[in-house]
Amino acid sequence: MKHFAATLGLLVVCNVVPVQAQQKAAPHRKSHPAQASVARGAALAAVPASSPAVTRATDAKNLTAARKMVGKTAAFKGTVTKVFAPRGNSVTMLNFAPNYRAAIVAVVRPDAYARFPNLQMLRGKRVWLSGKVVLYRGRPEVELLSPSQIKVVR
Repeated sequence: MKHFAATLGLLVVCNVVPVQAQQKAAPHRKSHPAQASVARGAALAAVPASSPAVTRATDAKNLTAARKMVGKTAAFKGTVTKVFAPRGNSVTMLNFAPNYRAAIVAVVRPDAYARFPNLQMLRGKRVWLSGKVVLYRGRPEVELLSPSQIKVVR
């Protein structure tokens, strides 16, 4: 019983730790408006599926080819499966596979949001895009700076 009382006393003392000491401050992240709320750009241009630009473009799911193009400008084609922005809208991503890891990701940063039309309208649409291929956490991405870099395939 004496041992139990000593343990109980220790538990009570441990619970008196100030809340500030228990929580680590999260790094401050700037929140941005959603891309759709600031979209001002005109509708995206269309390109025929038979266009040489489309037929020569690499499939967005071909990660092996995309990795070989890191640091270069390349063209890709695929169907947008999801348009996603993490909390804070620090970026808007176009995914080309239900599992985003199975394809390249096209990225639009907040400073370019207003240049584009509402990117949500691309969900389910086949597109052609072109841009510099970069690695982010070991995965190939294409950064979109201008609406001229992406076209709807018809």
